[in-house]
Amino acid sequence: MENSKDPMKTRLPYRLDDKVFFRNASGEDTFCLCKSMCSGIFQLVNDQQALQGLTFSKGTKLPKKYIQHCPTSGDNAVLRHKPYGSLQPILPQPTPFHMTNLDFVVGLPTTVKCHNAMLNLTDKFI
Repeated sequence: MENSKDPMKTRLPYRLDDKVFFRNASGEDTFCLCKSMCSGIFQLVNDQQALQGLTFSKGTKLPKKYIQHCPTSGDNAVLRHKPYGSLQPILPQPTPFHMTNLDFVVGLPTTVKCHNAMLNLTDKFI
């Protein structure tokens, strides 16, 4: 049997340069970040704003998760919903159980049995 080389050379889309990984998928080198370094880089970007213009092409869940748990980002977040309207009264009906209201109250402190919500049932009648 003849010893022949594989005509298709295996080429990985990654390269190592000065102990830093780069990915070359479309002819352009992209910096690869290890998960162990993520929290330090996110702290630089978000808390100290030291790296302006940093973008993430893949793995965008990691910075979103970091920002959601960051107390300063939550305090400075811009509300992007329409203003709340004024409350309208519910007029009572003449028969019992003609109109019932269910109100869910969520975000309460957790109880011993791990409950953090409440249901309020209201029956409106004269």
